Amino acid sequence: MGPLPTIISFYTKNSPYEWHMESLVKSCEEFSLEIEVEGVDTAGSWEMNCAYKPLFILKMLQKLKKNVLWVDSDAVFVRSLEALPAFAADIAVRVYPECSIDHISKIGSGTFYANYTPAALELVQLWAEISLKELSRKGRTEEFWDQVSLREMVRTYNRAATIGLLPLEYMKIFDHPEHVLKCQNPVIVHTQASRICKKWMNTTS
Repeated sequence: MGPLPTIISFYTKNSPYEWHMESLVKSCEEFSLEIEVEGVDTAGSWEMNCAYKPLFILKMLQKLKKNVLWVDSDAVFVRSLEALPAFAADIAVRVYPECSIDHISKIGSGTFYANYTPAALELVQLWAEISLKELSRKGRTEEFWDQVSLREMVRTYNRAATIGLLPLEYMKIFDHPEHVLKCQNPVIVHTQASRICKKWMNTTS
């Protein structure tokens, strides 16, 4: 098992996410978890702001030179981290077995682990490239989620890298019926603020 990671996250300045970040930071302090956060200017839309996630993770890996755990700014810790076997992998993601391989929510990106290894740096870089390529694709009409590009990165990467699996306890959605039923003792709870903030950010940017 690898060492406990540093929690990382960013929020869009002058947006509701800034208020949510206060709760995330407070929850980390409650459990004595190391956290690094950053406020960023909006990139112009909710989609573009989300696409910054892999670039931010890459930047923090290079800055901290240690393993990191990305957590969306609208999540909170309800108990402390554990030294998971997945923390020995290059990256670790939450895969939802009930979803088909091409489902938009097959892999969640709200909680994402990256070790400080060459393979992890390459994987996160690829995630960023896929995100930016999709956002610039001509004729695109569907909404873009950064978890879709994460899914594609995991599906297409065929070099020597280890990808661990995060348990549901690390990405419980607060009102998801199956999560509520199966996950009684979560570590991280996601509040899904994008349901409200997405429209707000797209109309005010």
